[in-house]
Amino acid sequence: MRPGRRQAWIGAQPGSVEGTGFVFNLYIEHPFRRQGFARAAMLAADAEARKLGWTSLALHVFGFNHPAIDLYTSLGTEPRSLNTIKGLDLDSTGEGSR
Repeated sequence: MRPGRRQAWIGAQPGSVEGTGFVFNLYIEHPFRRQGFARAAMLAADAEARKLGWTSLALHVFGFNHPAIDLYTSLGTEPRSLNTIKGLDLDSTGEGSR
């Protein structure tokens, strides 16, 4: 990616609820963060989704990305699912400790 570039990709996600678009990638380089670019990109995505006749717009955000979660919440998104992970300790046999 070239320095100073901001990007956001939206599209229809196969298998998703009909009329729902998906934000596949929203990336703002570090020096340009906290300047309103992500908010502007999301508002532009909303407008484009409406033009396409979509009735909702979905996205994924990692749980540790609190600034993004705050932004998306301020724009009206609501959590719909939760992925969890558990680390597994393996002993030398590849079996989990009991």
